[in-house]
Amino acid sequence: QLTALVTTVLLTNHLNQTQFGQWAFATITTATVLATIATFGAGGGVLSKSWGWTQKQGIERSKYVFNIMNGYLHKGTIFLLLVGVIFAGYCLWFPSRFNNLELYASLFMFPYFFANLIQAYYVSEKRVSWANLNQLCLRLIILACVGYYIFEPNTDFSTIVFVMLVILSCFTISVYILNASKLGFKSTKSGNNDNLSFMVLHWGNLLFLNVSPFILKIFCTDTDIGIYNVASQIVVISVFFAQALSANTRSLIAHGFKHH
Repeated sequence: QLTALVTTVLLTNHLNQTQFGQWAFATITTATVLATIATFGAGGGVLSKSWGWTQKQGIERSKYVFNIMNGYLHKGTIFLLLVGVIFAGYCLWFPSRFNNLELYASLFMFPYFFANLIQAYYVSEKRVSWANLNQLCLRLIILACVGYYIFEPNTDFSTIVFVMLVILSCFTISVYILNASKLGFKSTKSGNNDNLSFMVLHWGNLLFLNVSPFILKIFCTDTDIGIYNVASQIVVISVFFAQALSANTRSLIAHGFKHH
């Protein structure tokens, strides 16, 4: 979260207010929301509950949870591809309403989606440090690209965003393949019968956290969105430790509820 705040501070000092507002809405709101919706609740507790409730042990338990994650990966990828097709058609139909910056930044939904699922798998395995490290690597990649832009200000920022997209995609896919080579590419359905409740809860929290930027996009300017985003980053920092504690105890709670 600190790296995200540093990135925000740097961008606010080197982009104009309109550019920063476009960046913030596309990456932090649009891409994040779509990437989270595409997990269909897997990142909201489904994988953690599957880990806690299964009778499997050791590597078999890891494979079981990872194969469930693969099932959500397939569904989510199809969903995002459909969204991409709709988005591309809208851009072609109303070309004046979009620019390359917003287009490339919105496509962050693909690497964000892969990262969300990988992090959910690590959390379910009680390897929260790995999940945080994965998130940190994504933030550092973005921060490094922003740093390059600061030292090479003549470079078009849209080009920098496209480079970010390529590097983030390569990184997240590489992490997935590294895990899948050990745990398998097979997909399995979750044995839980309350996945819908996890999905609705996750989507509800998502809507509550991100409805404001969408309202600002309709009724206000990109500058207003940028200002709101800076304030939101400060709020996120303040609740980070509570979220980390919650993520670290999910699997243990599910395991204890099942067996005690």
